[in-house]
Amino acid sequence: MKIVYLFNPSYDERNINFYNLGLISIASHLKRKGIPTHVYMNYLDKEFTRDKDYDLVLESILKEEPLFIGISCMTTQYMEALDLAQRIKSINSDIPIVFGGAHVNAYSQELLDKHQEIDYCVTGFGETISEMLCTNLTKPFYRKLRLPVKGMPLLKVYNEPLDFSTVVHYKPIERLMRGRTVKQASIMTSYGCPYSCRFCVNVGSPIIYRNTEAVLQEIEQVLDMGADSIFFCDELLFLKPERIDTITNDFPWIALARIDSPLDNLKHFRDKGCEELHFGVESGSQRVIDKCINKKIKVKNVIPVFQKVLDADIMPRASFIIGMPGETIEDVCQTIWLIMEMAERFGNRFVVNAFFFYPIPNTPMTDEAFKGLTSQDCIDAARLAVHPYNLFKHFSAYDFLPDKKFFAECWYVARVISEICAPYKYYKDYKPDFNQWGLSVSDETYKRLNKDKLSQKWLNKVRRF
Repeated sequence: MKIVYLFNPSYDERNINFYNLGLISIASHLKRKGIPTHVYMNYLDKEFTRDKDYDLVLESILKEEPLFIGISCMTTQYMEALDLAQRIKSINSDIPIVFGGAHVNAYSQELLDKHQEIDYCVTGFGETISEMLCTNLTKPFYRKLRLPVKGMPLLKVYNEPLDFSTVVHYKPIERLMRGRTVKQASIMTSYGCPYSCRFCVNVGSPIIYRNTEAVLQEIEQVLDMGADSIFFCDELLFLKPERIDTITNDFPWIALARIDSPLDNLKHFRDKGCEELHFGVESGSQRVIDKCINKKIKVKNVIPVFQKVLDADIMPRASFIIGMPGETIEDVCQTIWLIMEMAERFGNRFVVNAFFFYPIPNTPMTDEAFKGLTSQDCIDAARLAVHPYNLFKHFSAYDFLPDKKFFAECWYVARVISEICAPYKYYKDYKPDFNQWGLSVSDETYKRLNKDKLSQKWLNKVRRF
């Protein structure tokens, strides 16, 4: 039977290294059905990419005349995905190209109408649909189609072990973990999140737990393939602590958690290999947490939880979003003051990430603040979010902010504190040039944020950075 190739284009200018577990899941499913399938992850080996994604392998791959080529398309991958599709069609226009991923879920029909290079857009789970494509591609009416169509069966959950050998030249990702280099693999033990945070696309879905034996097989395979640590990328791994006991043993791991996760047994999980926990705090204002984003956590618990994590010899990571619809000057001040208090208490023992809000399609917060958002708008927003002033120039919708300059400078303060406190570099050679971007702490911002000796101390540190 002819082969299927799946591609994961570059994520951003740093070619960020993450595993596309969705593509590996589809490849594993097709392989079990007797359909040979290979996945290319562009950052795994430089021999597979040069000036453009995969330009070293495209010609030889296309000579095989694969059944179809699938391309992952998150919003930040869109431009690279489209460029890849155009180059494939320029070599062999007869090979069907299938797009799938979060960006496709939001804009599938628009993409089909706008880009002739794309033959199919798959929304939702892709395993069963990809299998059906392998047997139905000869039917001409399938071309230029959004899948699934009415009456097409959907795969509820893919619960077989993933086969990581489907990834061409698979090797674990090298990253820093507590300051040392590790070789890390990603594993997902459950799907879904029952919470309804208004900025998030993964909202209000029930948690579906994967078969424990399948997860254990995956862990064993990636460890045999050279991994020495695991990133559990579940939304809510700690909701069932007993499962963690079953799947962790004798390897270091990191995971996501909520401030209100059941974390009473952290020392036990440290003994089981837990080294880092990542928390989405989002804001230092309880009003924003409750009224704007519906996060359902208590800001007053953030510092005690982080102290508990540190007491268990686990490194905590906090992420914040600045510039959200409905956020006031007082709200963003509270966020900066919380970050300063955490920096004062925890110093170089924790990590803080600060992001400037940008619209993510199909989320309540985007629907509220950005009317008539196009797919290209989403691309631009994701690209410009690292530079607030450019974001403001492109989107007049940011007029909802009461003082755009102040919000941009608050983001700058948070990012500099992140640099000052960073216990290690997550991205080895990445150092943003804030001065070139025109960002600083103006006298007006200094006065607004300078409420006590602690804030004055950290504002002075930021100014000296």
